[in-house]
Amino acid sequence: MEKYKVIARELNAMRHASPARLMLCLRFGSSRLTMAYGSGSDMGAKNYNPRKAAQVIAYFALRTGKRSIDLIKAIKLVYLGDRESIARWGEPILLEPRVALPLGPVNDLTYAYAKGEREDPEGWSAFLESRHENTLRLREGVSVEDLDELSEADIEALAGVWDKVGFMEPMALSMWTHKDGNVPEWHDPKNSSRPIPLARIMREVGMAEPDRSAVEIEQRRSLADILGGD
Repeated sequence: MEKYKVIARELNAMRHASPARLMLCLRFGSSRLTMAYGSGSDMGAKNYNPRKAAQVIAYFALRTGKRSIDLIKAIKLVYLGDRESIARWGEPILLEPRVALPLGPVNDLTYAYAKGEREDPEGWSAFLESRHENTLRLREGVSVEDLDELSEADIEALAGVWDKVGFMEPMALSMWTHKDGNVPEWHDPKNSSRPIPLARIMREVGMAEPDRSAVEIEQRRSLADILGGD
């Protein structure tokens, strides 16, 4: 394998909650691959892992004892799981855009998969059946031992969320996410939707240097994907 050289250069810092924009250049001999990161959009589909997202929902469905879970409740728990992971370990479980909707925050791509707007037979659909009305159901035979994408740290964060709010009914949980400062990074989008940058979440949970941390996470995970690492 030819030696590679990685040059990461910070181009400019975005104001307020927007992460900085990075340019990552990979050089393989005389070949060069250049990629831009950040620019306020957070991580997109290229870093998204549908299999892992499905396993996050599967974990919560298993915790219900019914092997199924309401779609809205599942999506709120996914967001809160990422938030808890950021607070505990400094980075989210899933890399994807997050948005503020009128009834609270959601992970954008996971929400699309849950609603059936995207298909992934090898990942998502290996763990969850197609949505039945407002319910997500586990595939037959799926157990906690099958959740191989989730680390012990991921499970600990998800368990913490479940212990705190897992008892709530779907709409009660949805209302909880945008009242009384429970999720202060959510801002009312006024019947629309607005991005929730990762750096803003990091800032609200008390992380130091949230803009830089958000960029570093995206850069590190993107590079790991390219090089075939973890």
